[in-house]
Amino acid sequence: MPDVDLGYALTLEPKDAVAYFRSKGYQITFDWHEMRDEAHAQAFTVAHAARLDVLEDIREAMDAVIEQGLTERTFAEALTPRLQAKGWWGKQVLVGADGGAEVVQMGSPHRLKTIYRTNMAAAFNAGRYKQQMESSDSRPFWQYVAVLDERTRSSHRAMHGKVFRANDPVWANIYPPNDFNCRCRVRALSQRALDRLGLSVDSSDGHLSQETVDVGTDKRTGEVITRDVTVWQGKDRAGRDVTFRTAPGWDHNPGAAAFGTDVEVMRKLTRVRDTSIRSQAIQALNNSALRQEQFARFADEVLSPPIAQRRPGHGAQTVHFMTEEVADFSRQHGIDPARVLVMREKDLVHADSQKHRTEGIALSKAELLALPALLVSARVEVYWDIAHQTVVYAIPDANGTGTILVPTHQDRKLKKIEGKLDQAVNAYRIDDQRLNNQSLWEKMP
Repeated sequence: MPDVDLGYALTLEPKDAVAYFRSKGYQITFDWHEMRDEAHAQAFTVAHAARLDVLEDIREAMDAVIEQGLTERTFAEALTPRLQAKGWWGKQVLVGADGGAEVVQMGSPHRLKTIYRTNMAAAFNAGRYKQQMESSDSRPFWQYVAVLDERTRSSHRAMHGKVFRANDPVWANIYPPNDFNCRCRVRALSQRALDRLGLSVDSSDGHLSQETVDVGTDKRTGEVITRDVTVWQGKDRAGRDVTFRTAPGWDHNPGAAAFGTDVEVMRKLTRVRDTSIRSQAIQALNNSALRQEQFARFADEVLSPPIAQRRPGHGAQTVHFMTEEVADFSRQHGIDPARVLVMREKDLVHADSQKHRTEGIALSKAELLALPALLVSARVEVYWDIAHQTVVYAIPDANGTGTILVPTHQDRKLKKIEGKLDQAVNAYRIDDQRLNNQSLWEKMP
């Protein structure tokens, strides 16, 4: 397989890369080091872009780049005057939240180049990761591929050509990009291709380690900033001892981190002792217009083809964060939920199946796209499905013709997705009277 030219590949509009980039939220940061590593996969950020309008301009330009395959030069020419007009250009004195000040570099040709290349590589590789996960049954071997020229880092050159199984833990940390302007990629191989190329498969067992390194000093507080680095030690394809290191802040997989970020957010929220603060934070996540828009785009892409032409993959999207009350209700019945509720492509297609349409229980496409908003409406009620031992959300529909039922499964391991999540397995319309049968349903107080 020939090396992929990133610029050319993106002119083909890889849908997964576009979907990944558009699914990023916003996070305003005073300094790049203030962000968790995994958040780079879901939150588009630019160091020192403390104004939302500036960040919006940069993100909008990058979105157009990925969708239309624009060149680095076009990106810079379009964005430079907009940033200059808003004063985000050159060196400036920036004051942090604590009143401390420092001279920082805002926009510049070099910074725009780094922003362009870093986000292009992250989006492209995240799209490839999704595709490769979906085909990992037929292509279960992944090979690290570096661009071997004078600009290639020695560490990345050492990893070039190494093959690991798709489910090897190594990919959680070294899936490219592994540094700013990293041009490495991963290619998926079948057993037949592996044999034809004469390649052997390595295991990361006993070869992976973590190091904590100093990455700088906070000029405002004097605190030394540290970050983890993933280290792989083994032999290259020539049998020589080599060491591979990710750059600080880059030991994560951008394609796999999206749900990991949501799970991490929920895990941290559960540690907050004040129940009211936890509840307010979860409410803010569920009411986020951006998150609701992300799900709508995901669902629209899945449901746009005619029913007979739909080919759902293993992709999924967060649809809801379980509230304190519902989580307690589930625990009372012996099941501790993950509290991050996702819906898979296959479940969306099932909800809009021909069978549901024929039976008259299918939701409209608009209702399916609006599921996140429906699940936080004031009219939603929660039940325990006694037969299936799971939480069910019930929302009276706007027309008064029935109730929208969203059954779920708690703490599930979903195929092709790391970790455990809660799963919305269906969405359909039922007669209101069915919920009155107390032998089938227990209503949450």
